[in-house]
Amino acid sequence: MNTILLIDDNVNNVSLLEDIFLLDDVSARLVSVETGEEGLERAIELQPILILMDLRLPGIDGLETT
Repeated sequence: MNTILLIDDNVNNVSLLEDIFLLDDVSARLVSVETGEEGLERAIELQPILILMDLRLPGIDGLETT
């Protein structure tokens, strides 16, 4: 199954995307993390088909993570 990685520290954004995935029956699994550092680790591990990135993150920001 394909994976989409969400890197966002805003609980409301994460919740919204999780709801969209459930309601629209998206044929990919959503994995979410809260920091850029964690996102880098998960991106290497999971090799997602898409990464959704928040630009304002704790630690290293979204632009640096990208």
